[in-house]
Amino acid sequence: LMILANLFLGIFPTGMLTLIILYYFILNAIWLSVTIMYILDKELIFSGLLVLGIGIIALLFLVFRIDIIVSQIISLAIISLLGALVALAFFVVQTRRNKKEGTEPVLPRKTIILNSVSQYFLYGLSYFAYLFADRVVAWSTNDVYMPYIIWFRGEYELGLDFALLTLIIPMGFVEYIIRAMMESIQGAQKDYYMYEVGKMYKRYRRMYVNRLVLMAVISVVSGILIYILLMMVKNNYFPFVDIAISQTTYFVFMVALVGYSFTAMGLMNVEILFCVSQPKMATRCILPALLATVLIGFVLSRWISYSYAVIGLACASILFSVLGT
Repeated sequence: LMILANLFLGIFPTGMLTLIILYYFILNAIWLSVTIMYILDKELIFSGLLVLGIGIIALLFLVFRIDIIVSQIISLAIISLLGALVALAFFVVQTRRNKKEGTEPVLPRKTIILNSVSQYFLYGLSYFAYLFADRVVAWSTNDVYMPYIIWFRGEYELGLDFALLTLIIPMGFVEYIIRAMMESIQGAQKDYYMYEVGKMYKRYRRMYVNRLVLMAVISVVSGILIYILLMMVKNNYFPFVDIAISQTTYFVFMVALVGYSFTAMGLMNVEILFCVSQPKMATRCILPALLATVLIGFVLSRWISYSYAVIGLACASILFSVLGT
């Protein structure tokens, strides 16, 4: 579709479009193998693969002086191939074990599988569109130099990237919090009679509220730490880091800091919904947020400045968190 659109509209030069498509396919291959290893609790293996990929890029770019984009594509291609082989090896070993033990499962029909995963697909599509929508809105604002219909804004992206670090600590806690809650629920079902379901409900509602407050506190602390880090970079505490923090970058960072903090709380809610098999409810939380970030960001970026697209992200994040709660 992208190639056909480019033929008629001439959005990007052929060389640039080729790079875009290469990155698209190779990154998807990596994410697929990483997801498989994550499900199989092989986090150390895929983390090692990603570190190896960074090492290959550094070697090609710093030692052999190969262009950074070429270095990245070579490294990504190697890691995607290694990831696919490792994931395949895990499947082969598991299949042989199942056959030996006589526990090989019979898969349902493909139509049933497609129906069951469609809601997760819709959520995933909406979630990543929500994460990147403000960038597309900002980068398509025609108020400065604009050789293509979308043009990268470094100052905007830098502010978002710093703010995105806020999610690292909360997302680690989300994984632990949700796992602990779900394991607790499985055990608690044996502790209550059927007529005591109200007691169990109140217990877990209270537990959920406590966890939500904890997540809010963790998000605030994480935001403060990242803010301190940005100020240290801005005041040249790290002589080996040469990054100019402009007013635009600072503004985008501060607004996105609020947005990503609420996003962390929204993601905790969504993961709970997934754990109790309610992907439709998760989608109902993310779709209004996606609509909000596009509409608010578009209006503000066109009326005031492209950097105001980040306000759409912040408003959408608050909506996402509130609806999920």
